[in-house]
Amino acid sequence: MAFGRLPNELLGDIIAHTLPEGFESLALTSKHIYTLCAPFIEYHSKLRFHFQNFMYYKTNQVVKSGLHLVAGTPAYTACSAFNLIALIAAEPIIAHYIQEADFENDSIFTWGKDREIATNIDHDGAVIELLANSSYLKEAGLDWRIYWAAIEEDLDAAVEVIDISHASIDGDAIADFLQKHTTPQNIDALA
Repeated sequence: MAFGRLPNELLGDIIAHTLPEGFESLALTSKHIYTLCAPFIEYHSKLRFHFQNFMYYKTNQVVKSGLHLVAGTPAYTACSAFNLIALIAAEPIIAHYIQEADFENDSIFTWGKDREIATNIDHDGAVIELLANSSYLKEAGLDWRIYWAAIEEDLDAAVEVIDISHASIDGDAIADFLQKHTTPQNIDALA
């Protein structure tokens, strides 16, 4: 059976699973497939714009003030590391789009802001589920509830520096990560 002759419902599911790596190539295979891909094009373009070369506050809207970046933030504009994690927890496909990341301006506009302004509380459930299902926390014998309580405390208090002193981190992995990504200006405060 030819690929294009599969039922449209099945093709729609296949198309959704090609995001982002094979989506554009698949859309160009035939007029029929392109027609089925059309509803995904705007979504794909938004995710690619916001996350392929990730940086905080990336928006295609005209921004007149820093407060607008927090209070009137478009759905896919992350203002802090927590916002990015929450977006990925809510829509895991986002992680597939990130090719480069600049974390230099982490939380600049969210420091000192109420949690309701600085984060999208609707994503809390997704972050809780991500932590609760983390194989890394389970393997290390760590209770995800402790991490969630610390995150909530930091967010509620608008803490400027995240305490990672209790985390078990592989030095080689961090060195590799730092070579590939720009890090926050206040990275020395984390040491």
